[in-house]
Amino acid sequence: MPDTILLQKISEELEVLSTQKHYNKVNNLILSVNRDSSISKEILFKHLCSINKKRYGDWTKIQIERDDISEQAVIFKNLEGE
Repeated sequence: MPDTILLQKISEELEVLSTQKHYNKVNNLILSVNRDSSISKEILFKHLCSINKKRYGDWTKIQIERDDISEQAVIFKNLEGE
């Protein structure tokens, strides 16, 4: 299931970026995925909360944009936290 792999890649990279930026909470996330990806903000939110309930929660706003990029690519456009 390619989107399962992509979800894992997204969450791993977000953990790295959040740690580098010293974010305990992620408040805003905008990313771009392939036009045909089944990843939605609801699916991504559930996945992120299941792996790190302290970093992601009701305060986390997620926006998913669709673009002509590779199926397994993701572009992180914005990451804000505290």
